[in-house]
Amino acid sequence: MSSSSVILSDIFGVSRDGSSQQDSPWDKLSGKIKEEIKDIKWPGSLSGFSKKNGELLNIKIPDILVASWKKEQAVQDIIDESATSPDETFYIELVEHTIKSEHHPYIELIAKGVVLKKIDFLLSILFKLKGFVLKIKDGKIEEIQTGNCQIEGTFKYQDITLARKELSPIKLPGTIPVNGIPPDGAVR
Repeated sequence: MSSSSVILSDIFGVSRDGSSQQDSPWDKLSGKIKEEIKDIKWPGSLSGFSKKNGELLNIKIPDILVASWKKEQAVQDIIDESATSPDETFYIELVEHTIKSEHHPYIELIAKGVVLKKIDFLLSILFKLKGFVLKIKDGKIEEIQTGNCQIEGTFKYQDITLARKELSPIKLPGTIPVNGIPPDGAVR
């Protein structure tokens, strides 16, 4: 598994085009959305809707982890120190820890430049991590040396659970280069 392919859709068993191993929740979602937009003059069909659902989970796991670690003062202090010593490399060994992350992805149905409906989802994730090491240089986390990772989570629309992952280990590459993560650590 390459670092670029370590995304939530793979972990939750949702293909990148929106199909799932469990079709019934996705059928319920389609039915519910059709019911919710029945009074809206919608010029198109919802044929591309399931593909957009799959894209909602195309979030890279390293981005979530780095964004969380950057919020920790001890990690930020070393990032700041490394910025003043650009020739020095710093390593932080992370103790066993848990990261909880909540995301609110959405799809907007737009016609003629007007948002007709915003469909809000809830993605809740819990990571249990042990034995991770961060390589920091020149004010940036450059690399993650992975250890043991367990993950659980749910992906929902209102009262419909679209995908669920029970707490279980996942395999990550031994080393993940960190690139393309915004300086503020935001996951976009």
